[in-house]
Amino acid sequence: MRGDWGRAVRALLRRRSAACGGAVVIGVLAVALLAPMVAPHDPVDQDLSRRMKPPGRPYLLGTDDFGRDILSRIVWGSRVSLGVAAASIVIGASIGSLVGFAAGYSGGAPDHALMRAMDIMMAFPTLLLAITLVTVLGRGVGNLVVAIGVANIPQFGRIVRGEVLRIKLFDYVDAARGLGASHLRIIVRHLLPNVWPTLTVLMSLRVSVAILSEASLSFLGLGIRAPAPSWGGMVAEGQKFLLLAPWMSLVPGLAIMALVLGLNLFGDGLRDALDPRLRAEGT
Repeated sequence: MRGDWGRAVRALLRRRSAACGGAVVIGVLAVALLAPMVAPHDPVDQDLSRRMKPPGRPYLLGTDDFGRDILSRIVWGSRVSLGVAAASIVIGASIGSLVGFAAGYSGGAPDHALMRAMDIMMAFPTLLLAITLVTVLGRGVGNLVVAIGVANIPQFGRIVRGEVLRIKLFDYVDAARGLGASHLRIIVRHLLPNVWPTLTVLMSLRVSVAILSEASLSFLGLGIRAPAPSWGGMVAEGQKFLLLAPWMSLVPGLAIMALVLGLNLFGDGLRDALDPRLRAEGT
């Protein structure tokens, strides 16, 4: 297994698009972790005498309508985007994987009941389901994480179930069952290691969806409460001044685009690197 992951990493590094995407993600992650040292100003410090200053010194990306430094708000906003996205995907992947394993391994009536529940959830678009949950739960970072996480459960549940249904028919699983291995041992030792690569790729791709969901909810006023910096909230605040100060919306919009593009490129490369057929082709 370690050898397979080593080969996958080397294959991933050979793909320029995936390497570039990974560099963007690592860069944003580093900025988020080092926000207190990277941000040149207090992100919530207001001074109307410097409102809507264009990009230049000392405010490299300009200021907003309250005189707050946009670069500092972008830096601190990266923490919100990555933190909410990562936490929500952990929730969605954990619960969705449990549902997928339970449905795929047990089969029969439990499988039918669980998948119909997933179908009902998937009938709602991810963002619409998240909006509904935030409306019910109320605003706040914790509720935002829960809402986006729950909205991602059905995608993980169905993908994991499909992988479990495929893998449990392999001969080595039948051999383990014939030797008297318990269900838990079969799942942990034989199913989970083979499902994990697919789950890893899905998590990397769904993080970008979670970031867009957080930005969209903040844009609609259902996300992070002001004056805390949020990329989606910054886009919403700047839309009123598009003609006077286009950088107020343009900068956070470009930040969202760059991070989502980087995650998608990295996720696509990771998928190809973990697929032995594509790795053999050298694509």
